[in-house]
Amino acid sequence: MSEDGTRSQAVLLVSHGTVERLDDLAEFVTNVRRGRPPPPELVDELRRRYESIGRRASSTPALSPFESIGEQRGSAANARLAPEAARAPEKRQELA
Repeated sequence: MSEDGTRSQAVLLVSHGTVERLDDLAEFVTNVRRGRPPPPELVDELRRRYESIGRRASSTPALSPFESIGEQRGSAANARLAPEAARAPEKRQELA
């Protein structure tokens, strides 16, 4: 509850993130696994999955479709829950 006694709402959208380049996939998965390197077969399978959703060029810094979808959902939730805030910039925080 806020200081004036009114209730407020909050929505927390969480995403685990993604790689910018497929060449960074092994390092990313190692980080997700808390420092344990993944077996090469896992990296190969994940690479195949990324390629199947459109991320083909290993050096192209394109967004994963999932990141874009998450951003769209956040904007839609913001517009629905607080129409007057829809024009305000969203707060986004990257967690290390």
